[in-house]
Amino acid sequence: MDWKSCVAGQKISANGTATTDRVCVECSTGKYAVSTNSFACADWKNCVAGKYISTNGTSSADRVCSSCGLGKYSASSNAYSCTDWKSCVAGEYISTNRGHICFLRG
Repeated sequence: MDWKSCVAGQKISANGTATTDRVCVECSTGKYAVSTNSFACADWKNCVAGKYISTNGTSSADRVCSSCGLGKYSASSNAYSCTDWKSCVAGEYISTNRGHICFLRG
């Protein structure tokens, strides 16, 4: 007996038997499966601070992370974009603890 194939984006939730067909379910949000007849869905990649999500994940493809370009940053994980660095005037400094805000030296 040929059982149903679970396509990319699905996982096997119940194997086929001599009397029943294989049961497939979609990968839940935040997970993916790239091969046919996967037994599990993997978690999407985590884009760490300093990177951003350049291509969002789907049920059949992992998320793609890219580094922030020169003069840009991301302070949190899984950011959808990078932020321009703050430019302070002479006599000021940037506090990375307070959201990249300029403060007077003193």
